[in-house]
Amino acid sequence: MREKNLTGTGGFQNNPQNINRSGANRKSFSIINEALKKKGIQPLKKNELIETYTLIFNATEAELKRIATDKKTPFALRLIITELNDKNTRSKALADFRNYMFGEAPQEVTHKIKARVLTPEEMKEHLKHLEENY
Repeated sequence: MREKNLTGTGGFQNNPQNINRSGANRKSFSIINEALKKKGIQPLKKNELIETYTLIFNATEAELKRIATDKKTPFALRLIITELNDKNTRSKALADFRNYMFGEAPQEVTHKIKARVLTPEEMKEHLKHLEENY
């Protein structure tokens, strides 16, 4: 004899509308944001990030190592400092930080293109050629 479940509904075969066919719901940003805010974590503001970067640029290696090993330091900040300590990523990280704070340096374009404006007759001829061949 088959047992009924505790709610007395007879299981999903009697209530197929309750079956979650797509699996467990994924966590959305809003749910994660809500959970983090409940724990007292505040969102980082852009001006706070820029100020932190400028302070990092003026900190000593010993100060940064102390911050990077403190488990109470936000994880992302520990990663940033660790990236600065890695000789393979240091140059890129510094360039990214400078670009973030001050914007990208303007780059000069040296490629030259020869061009001229078509006359109305040349334009008509060109359009006629396109219509006939395509």
